[in-house]
Amino acid sequence: MTPAGEAPFSPAEKAFLVAAWALIAVLFVWHGLWFPLASPAADYDKHWFAAVAMLEGRSPYIGPELYLAFNYPLLAGFLFLHLAAFTRATGETVWEITNFLFAIGGTAALAWGLMPLAIGATDASDAPPLVRQARRFLRRHWITVTFLLVANYQPLHRVLVASNIEPLNMLLGSLFVALVVRRKDTAAGIVLTLFALTKLAPVFILIPLVAMRRWRVVAASLGAFAVYGLLLLVTGLWRVEKFLYTDVIPRIPFTYQDLSCSIHRFVASVLEPAILQDEPAYKQLVFWLNAAMMLAYLGMVGAWMRLRDRDPLLLLAWGCFMVLLFTPLLEVNHFVWSAGAMFLQLHAWREGRLRDVPFVLCVFGWTLVMNLKWLLTLARHIDRDMPMFYVQTVALLFVLAVSGIAAFSRLPAGAREEPT
Repeated sequence: MTPAGEAPFSPAEKAFLVAAWALIAVLFVWHGLWFPLASPAADYDKHWFAAVAMLEGRSPYIGPELYLAFNYPLLAGFLFLHLAAFTRATGETVWEITNFLFAIGGTAALAWGLMPLAIGATDASDAPPLVRQARRFLRRHWITVTFLLVANYQPLHRVLVASNIEPLNMLLGSLFVALVVRRKDTAAGIVLTLFALTKLAPVFILIPLVAMRRWRVVAASLGAFAVYGLLLLVTGLWRVEKFLYTDVIPRIPFTYQDLSCSIHRFVASVLEPAILQDEPAYKQLVFWLNAAMMLAYLGMVGAWMRLRDRDPLLLLAWGCFMVLLFTPLLEVNHFVWSAGAMFLQLHAWREGRLRDVPFVLCVFGWTLVMNLKWLLTLARHIDRDMPMFYVQTVALLFVLAVSGIAAFSRLPAGAREEPT
């Protein structure tokens, strides 16, 4: 069915739609249901044990199954408290089906939130005919393209098989982006707080929001944080969560560094590998490196604020990617946090708000992230002695660089100053 007022789909478009949705169905069912249900759920157990502990009035951060395993604020435990109503085995099935629904929900949020308002709008730009045709194609088939890209997103495949909490974070990150674009600022702020209270690092997204002067989003987010803190204070649960920040989180980066592709591990490996064996030294490196990167980031955001004719949504996309840079425990799984950032860039180009050269660079960056599994396999064949996390770290740094270029790019002539 074609959009109202639009020309009927051509035979080529119909063939594309049939093939695309067949592939979407196969990929989502295979990676979202079949393979996860047939594989051990590596990250599920800690959530079931945490739910049982909380229901029994115990701390989810202490115990042989939980210490340094359940490393989320208490809100994450409350969100999955229902797991305690099931046996451990049945709860695993519920968890995996829920993760599948989170992935579908996150994709639907991006399809809805960034839906073009004028599908058949005339492209009056001076772009080449092929570019204008590609933008029109995106407007006509935005939902299909969105689901097709997410269905092929290898970091999402990995999190669904591992059965960890990241599909929820993909949903929250995508919904936040969708609400910001739709200017549902209060809801966006609340969702951002939920996102930060399941993974902490997304709190840094407040930085570009301040630069964008989206004060209602910022106020709603801070208000939601205040409500959560007040609830912890009134119930006395602040003592339980305090243990997370004073004992658990400080030990996580060093304890699980072998899983990490963070810039912190990369710098230590290149400059002084002995730091990787010294917990106090590694903690100090994480602190000072994050402090230096934050100062540099704030300075660059400050410089962006003094410029004119820049797209604020591209700054937000850059900010969503920057969250990954500050995370000392960074796995391929965590790249799903920034799925919405890629679609912000695609949205900007579709609407003529991002120039072609930065867009092509961004597409190359997405290709690296979307195909990390294949990229790692290729790297192993080329150099078996190279640490594989180098590949992931370099891919992240490239994506950050080109996203920064896009954020600082001047709007093309004729583009509106403020996205609708």
